[in-house]
Amino acid sequence: MAMRIPLVIRVILQTVIALVLAEKDYIIRVAPILNAKNSLCDASGLRITRFNKSMSMLNGTYIIKQNLPNSSLVNFIANEQQADGKFMESGIGTRKNIPMCEFIKTDKTYQDISKSGNIPKSCPVKKGIYRIRRYMLDESSLPDRIPLKDRWRFDIIVKDGERQVCKHIVRLLLDRSKKNQG
Repeated sequence: MAMRIPLVIRVILQTVIALVLAEKDYIIRVAPILNAKNSLCDASGLRITRFNKSMSMLNGTYIIKQNLPNSSLVNFIANEQQADGKFMESGIGTRKNIPMCEFIKTDKTYQDISKSGNIPKSCPVKKGIYRIRRYMLDESSLPDRIPLKDRWRFDIIVKDGERQVCKHIVRLLLDRSKKNQG
């Protein structure tokens, strides 16, 4: 007598097999992080490197040159590169005016990164040198195919009122060349 596998288990097994066998048509490459002139924060000591086919790793130091005001707001602005080479703000991934203290307490990614280093876990955010060691960026949950442009710039801006206190520029490339897979 043949054993029947319940439908739920069959679907789960098929999904797991599909995920294991799936191959992305890109890998993510990250340029060194740039800081705006006069920024009170310095992320140039952070590096994102490839760990394996589905993961990248964040390591390094993050310097805060002065205590940051508790009233600061955090902004993440995603920009797509256009045909003329200029970057234009995209609605995908853009989040604006998040109270910094709320962000530190509630943002899942920030909380995960804080487990891999000594970055501030609450306000006030004090002047200092902070380290992040071996934070793994798991890309396996990203879709196999991304129908978006290949070049992106993410501006991470911390403001106190209208005054910009920190700004970092992160450039990403979705590398679709097969020779760069793996």
